[in-house]
Amino acid sequence: ASMREAIVEMAHKRGTVPVLDEDGRVVGVVTNGDLMRLMEETWPDFLSLQSLGESYGGREMWLMTVDNPETGDEMDKAAMFIEANVHGNEIQGAEVILYTIWYLMENYGRIDEITRLVDERVFYILPTVNPDGRDYFMHGSGSGARTGHGP
Repeated sequence: ASMREAIVEMAHKRGTVPVLDEDGRVVGVVTNGDLMRLMEETWPDFLSLQSLGESYGGREMWLMTVDNPETGDEMDKAAMFIEANVHGNEIQGAEVILYTIWYLMENYGRIDEITRLVDERVFYILPTVNPDGRDYFMHGSGSGARTGHGP
């Protein structure tokens, strides 16, 4: 196997996405955690990323908090909890959640309703409730990925 194929295979085993340059060469990998860290670095006044710990299979479980602390204490605001990927084969949910975080931040100050939501509410966002099932679906046989793979 070529180096490119080996890197792509390794990326898939680690639950990452290979990053290709304009010539199709693998130049790195990106995980959901990487994307969430990048968003937190981009909008540090509004986003706070924390690990809830590891799954049974040792995969990090990330929670993003979206809040404007300038408009009041987080605990005094109505909250919304958004989760996805409860079952391993529901992989599109995590991508929708990453888009939701981006959309809220990218449109803050541009769309009045989005600005009002971020100012008056707090969002707790968990992209992958079942990272082990997701990985099993993506890189295993795919069957039986709806449930957890722990004892």
